[in-house]
Amino acid sequence: MRPISLTLSGFGPYGGKEFLDFTKFGEHGIFLITGDTGAGKTSIFDAITFALYGNASSGKNGKAARTLRSDFAAADTPTYVEFVFEHRGRQYKIRRNPDYERPAKRGSGTTSEKHYAVLIDMDTGESWDGPGAAGRRVLELLGLDEVQFSQTIMIAQGEFKKILHASSEERTQIFRRIFDTQVYEKLSKRVQEHYREAKQACDTAMTQYAQLTEQLRWTEQDTYGIQIAAYSGSIGRAEQLLEAAEKQNALDQDALHSLREEIAQQESAQKQYIEQFSAAELHNQGIARWEESVEKLQALMQRGEQMRQKQTHLEQAKHAQQVKPFEDAVKAVEEAYQKEQLTLKTEKKNWETLTETIRQAEQNFVQTEQRYKQAEQDKLRLEKIKQAIPLMERGGQVYAALLQSQKKLQTELDKKGKAEQRYQRLSDAFLRAQAGLMAVTLQAGIPCPVCGATAHPAPAALAQDVPSEQEVRNAEIARNTAETAAVEASNQAAAQQAELGQIQHQLVQLTETELEEQKLSAYAKTYTLKRDRMQKEILTIQQQYTAQREALETQRLALSGVQATCVQLETQLQQKEEESGQKRAALQEAWKTHGFEDLAAYVAALRSDAQMQAMQKEIGRYESDCRVAEQTSAQLAAQWAEKQSLDTRQLQQQKQETEAELKLLGDRENALYSRIDQNTRTLKQLRQCIDNSKRSSETFALWEDLWNTMQGKVQGARKITFETYVLQFYFRRVIAAANVRLHKMSRGRFLLRDQQTSQDGRRQTGLDLNVLDADTGKERVVRTLSGGESFLASLSLALGFADVVQDSSGGIRMDTLFIDEGFGTLDDQTLHSAMQALHELAGDKRLVGIISHVAALRESIERKIVIRKTSFGSHTEIITD
Repeated sequence: MRPISLTLSGFGPYGGKEFLDFTKFGEHGIFLITGDTGAGKTSIFDAITFALYGNASSGKNGKAARTLRSDFAAADTPTYVEFVFEHRGRQYKIRRNPDYERPAKRGSGTTSEKHYAVLIDMDTGESWDGPGAAGRRVLELLGLDEVQFSQTIMIAQGEFKKILHASSEERTQIFRRIFDTQVYEKLSKRVQEHYREAKQACDTAMTQYAQLTEQLRWTEQDTYGIQIAAYSGSIGRAEQLLEAAEKQNALDQDALHSLREEIAQQESAQKQYIEQFSAAELHNQGIARWEESVEKLQALMQRGEQMRQKQTHLEQAKHAQQVKPFEDAVKAVEEAYQKEQLTLKTEKKNWETLTETIRQAEQNFVQTEQRYKQAEQDKLRLEKIKQAIPLMERGGQVYAALLQSQKKLQTELDKKGKAEQRYQRLSDAFLRAQAGLMAVTLQAGIPCPVCGATAHPAPAALAQDVPSEQEVRNAEIARNTAETAAVEASNQAAAQQAELGQIQHQLVQLTETELEEQKLSAYAKTYTLKRDRMQKEILTIQQQYTAQREALETQRLALSGVQATCVQLETQLQQKEEESGQKRAALQEAWKTHGFEDLAAYVAALRSDAQMQAMQKEIGRYESDCRVAEQTSAQLAAQWAEKQSLDTRQLQQQKQETEAELKLLGDRENALYSRIDQNTRTLKQLRQCIDNSKRSSETFALWEDLWNTMQGKVQGARKITFETYVLQFYFRRVIAAANVRLHKMSRGRFLLRDQQTSQDGRRQTGLDLNVLDADTGKERVVRTLSGGESFLASLSLALGFADVVQDSSGGIRMDTLFIDEGFGTLDDQTLHSAMQALHELAGDKRLVGIISHVAALRESIERKIVIRKTSFGSHTEIITD
């Protein structure tokens, strides 16, 4: 990635808008970012990181996006960063603003700006809108996340000095985050989980074995009871327990077989008693059924008179059914008469209501009609108002323009006066100085051009500050120009005054009122409201007039309909009265014809169809029951009338004794069967539990060995975790890359070395760091390096680290690097070596930006960004020579 340009607006220490063109530095070499402390040198890189990732920088000291708005920014200055960069031959532009509060442009209070970003491919025009989409696309393009970008593009020497002097444990935490080796830590945790699960499985198998042995059912009197008790305490005696329990179970099954043979003999004896008892019961039941049939027949005979009366009522109900149609006809006529009588009453009430409603509507319509006529007259006034409003608006505009023209005229007149005075002053001074000018050209012996004398005893003196002829001409031109402008301003004001007078004349004709010129705009607003109000009132009156007229006509038509309905209903009621008399006469004739003395007798005999069907069914069932009872009684009498009941008490007692004995035998069988079943199932589970225990023990031993190995707890081996082993791979690559540059910058004196064992021999090791000193031939800890030596080591470590991270991110090449501070601790020779190494790092394809305020660098590096701090915010300047 190569930066093209960077725009900062209201960002950090920059209160206004700053533009940095990185193309001025070319494509390779070193440039310097310098300025006073706190001016905003590091903010340049913060802005690039924020534009790409949405945060100012990484790490615990990074700036939150909400603090990025400059305290120097004005209320109308937006806060954003726009970064243009080239990547793989294509240019991209990303613009991003943070969440921030700024003063409101109007009124008091503040306005919130939300975080927003957009990335644009400047070659294709494709864009990614929103912080999420833009951020994901940046990650796809660069192949580096925010942390990796900040640690490979921005090399903060102070941070890498901390890494240089950190402990092995501290470096583990740093490298874990940078190289994303959490996956190995997670793998260790997974192994630990398997280790714990395997141990838990072993413990569970032991617990299950104890629980299962408690479920075995045995007693001390059992043949193998003592052995089962002895073997139940330990899973190591599980096989002996299984053998003893299985032998006891076999003895129990033999006992169960003998018990079931005894139960079969008892069941055979019980069957004989049951057969004898059942035969006696059937004999006694036959005699009981004959006696019951006799009683039932006698009960039916006693209901005979009641059934004959019910038959008579049924015949009367059938005759009443013949009369009922005549009664229904009378009821139908009378119901229709009452219904029409109620309808007539309702219609007469509607007649009265409509009559009163129409009277009120006619009164209201008279008033509305008067307002309608007045509205027709108001239409003429409304038209004049509509014509007057545009004239008032134009008049207000002309009046405002006239005031401006009058001010302009006064200004031009003042300019004209001043130009006239200046011209007169310069012209008079020029004329007065002509004698002095001619005197300067006089020479002895040459005649004077005015008097002709060749001697010039007293030539005129040349005045001071004499204007030139060109100055006089310029003053004259300025005077003429001012005069022309004054004339034009006067003409413009006169034309506007004439137009305003014409508008006033037209308004008097339309409004019949003299209106003040300065209030014409206000009049336009007032008359606009009046126009809208009149239009609304006229439209409302027209709508009311039309609606009331149509409603009145509808009500009059409805009244006519109600009157006609009332006449028709009165005629129908008279007809219904005559028809009712005819139907009543027919009803009286019908009940006499069917044998009823009067209406009361008919009503008493009347039954519904359901009642008649129920009576008919009841009579039929009675007759059927009598026939069946007579036949059944005759049949049973022939079989049982001469026989006596048998005594079954002795048979019942024998049957009960046999049942009690069978119950005792059954309880013994169930108990023995339950014990065999329980022990059989428990023994099956015990076999499975023992097998599971063996497998769990083998699995636990495997995971225990693996866990101890990954934790560095194997006896005699290095105390190093699996993750640290992986981190050592990256650590040694970083050291190898760092030593390439440290060897050059230290002129072959120093090399970094990874420490293979801990100094105390007990704690875990892995990322400890030493330095090999070629002058002494000894290896020592890095903390013994001096300040300048530590800078060279940490700078080399940072550059090596950047190389490894870039290689680990898919071979990404960064065409621009930034190095922050640290050069102030170097002597001249070491500084020269460091700069020479950085020039080699830049080569012919990479830019290296150094952020520093060291004077020697400002003098030696020609290309630089100079940042100056002021009371209104910082400003930038690019210097290339």
